[in-house]
Amino acid sequence: MGTNGEALQVLMQRVNNAGGTLFASHCKEKRKGLSSTAIIHDNTGQPICEITLNMKAPVQITLPDGTHVETLMDDGHSCLIGDAGDSFGNVETRVGLGEGCGASVAGMFCGQLLPSFHLKSNQKTLLKFKSPNNPWVCPFLIGTFCFGACCVNCIATGPSHRIFRDDQLVGDVLVNMGCMSWGSRNLPSWAFLRVQSSDPGVLRASINAIALYLFYGQFQSAAI
Repeated sequence: MGTNGEALQVLMQRVNNAGGTLFASHCKEKRKGLSSTAIIHDNTGQPICEITLNMKAPVQITLPDGTHVETLMDDGHSCLIGDAGDSFGNVETRVGLGEGCGASVAGMFCGQLLPSFHLKSNQKTLLKFKSPNNPWVCPFLIGTFCFGACCVNCIATGPSHRIFRDDQLVGDVLVNMGCMSWGSRNLPSWAFLRVQSSDPGVLRASINAIALYLFYGQFQSAAI
């Protein structure tokens, strides 16, 4: 289905007017098939687009009225390929496996509570959504004989990811990781995720990262 140029511009305009913040919520309405839908909102809570995931189909981004914006293709290796807005163009959005502590398992030793995500083009990383290191996590788990694992999300504070462009911090992400987590205490009750950046191009690209976060969690791992 590719991209719809006119709808892409409508989406970009809505992101420009989003007030530097995007929220994501789960759609409670049941849709046909094996799909699930997340709704992206601006800083006032108004919907600006929807992300629909289906294990047997590519990821679809649409406007709230159902107008097709673009299709993100799954390459079968924790990667979604598609347009990320005028600032970044066509990109690969990948789970940050194999880069230091960016892997899901290796990240645990650095205290990373979620996988990191990268937007790449021609093998160059354009944008990183990096899960911060929490050095206290590994000693805490060892000291509690891993019984403290159920408490880690409640103790950890601050952003779930920091967003870097050319090694410059350009935004952050906060995810609700469950009951009494930092995210659950600092997000609206209806939202599971928030992205903040003063750069509209970064906000637009974050929609692709949110899509992969949901897709990876739902179909590639047990993260969500």
